[in-house]
Amino acid sequence: ANLRRSLEAIGVDIIHGKGTLKDEHTVEVGLPGRVDIEGTVTAKDIIIATGSVPAVPPGINIDEDRVFTSDKALKLESLPEWIAIIGSGYIGLEFA
Repeated sequence: ANLRRSLEAIGVDIIHGKGTLKDEHTVEVGLPGRVDIEGTVTAKDIIIATGSVPAVPPGINIDEDRVFTSDKALKLESLPEWIAIIGSGYIGLEFA
């Protein structure tokens, strides 16, 4: 939310949807499942921000107390005495 406000404050247009780069200045945008939301956007500079969703292995119960994802870890009000970080991606490495 803070990043979004910062970008909008400097004049960046934020468009949600599925995009296809047509050339270095053009993106074809649509919203999956919606034929009424589509179009072509042209700009001098284009930023593609794909976002992410934490991966949770099957059988792992996220209780948000003792077992939580990186999203929750960023919102902890205090640091635990110890922590086990499961994952080999860049987010797990950053927390380690």
